[in-house]
Amino acid sequence: MGRWGHRLFEGDLDLDLVGDIEREMKKAGLPKVELEAMLYKPTSDEYRKTRDALVADGVGDAIVTHLRSRADRETGYLKSDLEYKSILTVALLLGAGSKIDQQHLEYVKALTGEVQSREGFAHAIWDHGFRGPGKRQFLAALNAYQPGVCRDLGAPSCFTCGKTKQDTDKVPSTCGKCKGAWYCNKDCQRSHWKYHKKSCRDPNDSQGLPYVMMNV
Repeated sequence: MGRWGHRLFEGDLDLDLVGDIEREMKKAGLPKVELEAMLYKPTSDEYRKTRDALVADGVGDAIVTHLRSRADRETGYLKSDLEYKSILTVALLLGAGSKIDQQHLEYVKALTGEVQSREGFAHAIWDHGFRGPGKRQFLAALNAYQPGVCRDLGAPSCFTCGKTKQDTDKVPSTCGKCKGAWYCNKDCQRSHWKYHKKSCRDPNDSQGLPYVMMNV
């Protein structure tokens, strides 16, 4: 289990939870959908098939309704796990351009303040929930939501405000040193530096030692 980025679906646990959501859909009697295909290239047949399934009338709302109902009956870790699955589900629905009920949008927006979020490194076994850049990526997508407009979940997003080219008409710039973070402008970069400086390093500068990324 590990992580190769700080944003949504850039870690093994998020991808495992996508599989869990597919099983929850089966329990709810919903159509079988390969949700992970939403993370493939938009030109792929798998992506188009999954997107078409998620934009079908009522499918997206039915998934979130089922997960909310399950979360209401649980406590502790099981409850928080189902709540984070609701967030990931809505993220996938945003990627598909699905129609999402306003109450579900408000529900997951409120959850972003409750679900665990870390700004930096975490041991893989405890790395549940958001990293800061992923949380802001999700909120920016949520705030920009329009039915029928597909959110590109893989597009570079600012680590400070979460915005992408879809919001600003400009691709965020990479950190000049590590190339592992994106920013809209210098103000965003300066604001995030207190978190980013701990891990910012030139991957080509190993100081004579092997450079291995085990969990960012």
